[in-house]
Amino acid sequence: MALVQKLETELAKYDPLRDHLLKQQVPELVMTFAEIEDVLESSLPKSAASPQFWANTSREHGHVQREAWRHSYNAFLLAEQNRVRFVRHAVKS
Repeated sequence: MALVQKLETELAKYDPLRDHLLKQQVPELVMTFAEIEDVLESSLPKSAASPQFWANTSREHGHVQREAWRHSYNAFLLAEQNRVRFVRHAVKS
């Protein structure tokens, strides 16, 4: 039970980012770590400087934060810039 609760708490931490991204109408958005932290009202972990943190993988791979953007955007770390580029998924016809 403790593990499930921990995962739910970690996932909820990124809900403000999910909500922020869902409001966006642009095909691409670049945010600094500071801007993301402002949205989250919390600090990003040190692992956010790693491309694996932003990897566009499924939840099964342990990246619960990915759930915040996976339905509308892919995320790409801009190395050594402390920025993340969010690219909206193409709309299928």
